[in-house]
Amino acid sequence: MIRTGKLLAILLSLYASTLGAQSSMSDTNAAFDRADRESQMFISMMRCGEQMSKAREQGLFGPSDSLGGIGQCLFKGGRRIGVFLDADSQFVHVSHLSAVDLGSSMRVTPPADTGALLALARAELPAVLRGMGAYETANRQFSPLSFRFGGDTIEVWLVPVSVTAGSPFSVGGEWGFIYSPDGRTLVREINHTGDFRLVTVADTGIVRIVSKQDVIPTFSELVLANLLNGIGRDVSIELSLRSSLLTGRGAQAVWIQVKRKRPAV
Repeated sequence: MIRTGKLLAILLSLYASTLGAQSSMSDTNAAFDRADRESQMFISMMRCGEQMSKAREQGLFGPSDSLGGIGQCLFKGGRRIGVFLDADSQFVHVSHLSAVDLGSSMRVTPPADTGALLALARAELPAVLRGMGAYETANRQFSPLSFRFGGDTIEVWLVPVSVTAGSPFSVGGEWGFIYSPDGRTLVREINHTGDFRLVTVADTGIVRIVSKQDVIPTFSELVLANLLNGIGRDVSIELSLRSSLLTGRGAQAVWIQVKRKRPAV
C-alpha cells in the first residue's frame, strides 16, 4: 500500500515529467517553424531576384551600364521593391540608387533610409569571400542571398544552385552566416558544405528527402521541400526521430509531424 505522501510525490514527479516533455516538444516545434520560415524567406528573396533580373533586362531600372553593382530586394506594404545601388568600400554611403516596384514594373522613389540596404550588403560581401573557396574546390556553383529575418539578425546563405534548379536536385552543401542587425558582427555559422547529396525526384508520388538530423531539417532540406511543394508535390523529410510531411498547397500547406524510433545502430 502506497502512503498518501508518497503517492503525491509520485504524481508530482509524473506531472513534472509530462510538463518537461510538453515543453521540449513545444521548443522543437518552435525551432522547426522558425527554420521553415527562414527557408520560405530565402525562396521569396530568390523569386524577387529573378524578377529584378528580368526588370533589369527590360531596362526598367534605367540603362544597364548606369546601374549600381549591388542588388537588393525590399518588402514594403506588401510590395516587392527591387533596388540597385553603389556604395563606398565600407558600405556607409550610397553613391547611386534606382528602385522599381516589381509588381507594377514602375520606377519608384528610392527609400530615404538606405541603412538597411547597406547593412545587407555589408554582411554579404565577407560571407561570399569567406565561403567561395569551398565551392571552387568542389567545382560547385552556388547562389548567395542575404535577408533580414525576425528583425534581429541578417542572414547570408550560400546555397548550391542544384538545390533550387535541379538537374538533378540536391540537399546539403549550404553555408549560412548569421550577422548582427547592422551587418558588422558575425554571430554564428552553419556549415554543411561537406554534406552534399543528390535527391531523386520521381515523376509521381511523395518525394522523400533523407536527413541526417534528429528533429530539425537543415536549411537546404527545407528550401527544397518548399520549392517542390510549390510545384505541386508532397514532400517528406525523413529525420532520425520523426518524419515531417509537407502537404497541401499555398496558404493551406501544412507540416505533419510523426514520431519515429531511432534506427538501430
